[in-house]
Amino acid sequence: IILFIVALIFSACSPQATPTPQIIPNSPTPTTPVEIFVSTPIPAGTRIGDSVPASLRAQVQNLNLPNYILDASPFVESNPSLSETRVQWVYALVAPFPTVKDGVTFDELHLAWTEGASLNGMPLLMEDSTRAALTLLWDAPAASAVRIVSTGELLDQAWSVSAWAIIPFEELQPKWKVLTIDDQSPIRKNFDLSSYPLIVDFTLQSSTSLQSPVSNYDSSKLTTVILTGVTALVRATALTMEYKGVMYPGERIRDVLREADITHISNEIPFFTGCTFPKADQAALVFCSDPKYIELFTDVGADVIELTGNHFADRGAQGMLETIEIYRQHNLPYFGGGTDLTDSLEPALFE
Repeated sequence: IILFIVALIFSACSPQATPTPQIIPNSPTPTTPVEIFVSTPIPAGTRIGDSVPASLRAQVQNLNLPNYILDASPFVESNPSLSETRVQWVYALVAPFPTVKDGVTFDELHLAWTEGASLNGMPLLMEDSTRAALTLLWDAPAASAVRIVSTGELLDQAWSVSAWAIIPFEELQPKWKVLTIDDQSPIRKNFDLSSYPLIVDFTLQSSTSLQSPVSNYDSSKLTTVILTGVTALVRATALTMEYKGVMYPGERIRDVLREADITHISNEIPFFTGCTFPKADQAALVFCSDPKYIELFTDVGADVIELTGNHFADRGAQGMLETIEIYRQHNLPYFGGGTDLTDSLEPALFE
């Protein structure tokens, strides 16, 4: 048995004989060999990357594709035999709504990410998938730069300690304030996707044709509404307008107000032709505004005026009717007060 095993080992180590081609009589003349490759599409499988945000993950899962890959674009190898869709996802730098600061530069944000240079004294809050997505853009964050919080707890955590966060655009809600980055904000009409740093590209790849989202941001579906709060063009404000010009109060906010689809102003005070020259220290709390002040509203792009303020009736029916007629002349819709539907401008009931 031992001799037999040794013989097998030596025979395995010896050179193999090269087969001698056999010539078959009357066979066709030999030709040049041709290699034939058969390409079989490789199924995409089912893989979802760690950086994929929850809403995108859910949308693709609802498509009920038989197999697919959904991941950050650098991790998806191109395959001509598979259908492929690129998905652009927008993120936002946010803070609790009462935050005073309006924005940062990209250099400040990047330094906070790479070196832990805090933007407001504490780490940036975000969910784990957001951290993975931004790591593709900027490499791994500094140890002290980020704190991972589950999606459902982000808002409450941020409000409890006045922390800032980075979230996918679709997770915005009124209690968040969107901070600008180099003066760019995804909730502004002048938003420029090409110069905004918080964008991550994902790829959806499948063996079947796709009907999938291409982005979480569609500017055609964005409607902006600005509510200025109560306006009273009287006393010191009115006196300043007399000396510095009617449009002076709106000079620094004009562009923002004009940009909005709907700019809402709650104007408490009636316009009244007999209104006296304003005084900064007016003691009597019965007010009116010079009719020429309406130019301030038209200059800032007011779209609708609210008349529910408690001083609207300070000059009686005459002042109210004159005010409403001024709004009509300037094509300014109003609500919360008015006249009946006849042309006589008879006063309606005011509560």
